[in-house]
Amino acid sequence: MIRICFMVVFIFAIIVSASMLILIRRGVLSTPKSGVTFSTEQLKEAMQKAGGEETLGKEAAEIILRFGSNNGANSHDLTNCPAIGRMASLIGGDIVGMWPSGGGVSAHIKIRRGSHFDYQFVYIFGTGSMPQSSSEGLIHIGGSVFFRNTAPKTQ
Repeated sequence: MIRICFMVVFIFAIIVSASMLILIRRGVLSTPKSGVTFSTEQLKEAMQKAGGEETLGKEAAEIILRFGSNNGANSHDLTNCPAIGRMASLIGGDIVGMWPSGGGVSAHIKIRRGSHFDYQFVYIFGTGSMPQSSSEGLIHIGGSVFFRNTAPKTQ
């Protein structure tokens, strides 16, 4: 009898756990959290602490030259970029990879921060390689560093 009760409780626990996982994955039980968007001044400060716009642009240019502007590279390939890594760390983000040229945007390194509901991106282009001014809603921070916020607009 005790064994049957234990099995019923165990099966019930598995069903409840599986149901909770499904609801969480579908977003029923989670609510989007509004992330804190960095101001231009905060991003400029992080850029300077990471080594400055010239260092970041030079490092990005070297990576783009190594992988080619028509090829991409993932974060695992970008291991020797201390200034870009420091910039990502300073803003609480992760290096996502190198994106090839396309759609009016030159090849660039992308740093992502935030959650699924409110990503914010820092784009670092190689020195002398600037995007078109209207490209993807990019905000110029300094040198070859740009910012784009994909978080929902709050009212």
